[in-house]
Amino acid sequence: MEEMQPDELPLRQDVRFCLSAFRDAHVILPRRAGRAQLWRQALKLQWREAGDNQVFDTAVRRLGETSFWELVVEEGYGIASGYRVIFTQPEPGGGIWILSVMMLDEPLTDFLIEILQMRLNVILERMHISHDNPFGLP
Repeated sequence: MEEMQPDELPLRQDVRFCLSAFRDAHVILPRRAGRAQLWRQALKLQWREAGDNQVFDTAVRRLGETSFWELVVEEGYGIASGYRVIFTQPEPGGGIWILSVMMLDEPLTDFLIEILQMRLNVILERMHISHDNPFGLP
């Protein structure tokens, strides 16, 4: 009997929330069920490959000429009217960092892009800190 081998699956990537995005989620989705749904949607990013405009059934698009992307969740499943998850991948092959959770009707201004860049800078600084090197010294 011939053994069936599944198609090769893409490597999964780590998906992490920065603390500020977690706080954003608490404001937009005050109920635990809403945040659980957000987490299920965000975990779809594990299988995202560079340049994809869709991950499973959810749209993904780039924010202008920045290094930020958004995962658009149109239906809030009765918990929210829809929201978007702003994320980035600071290093190729590294994990995906969720920087913010926003309502769909919230405008994306230059000031907000600057805030996202500052959140990314904090993540980049902390990426080089470990238990062996708690102060991040080279």
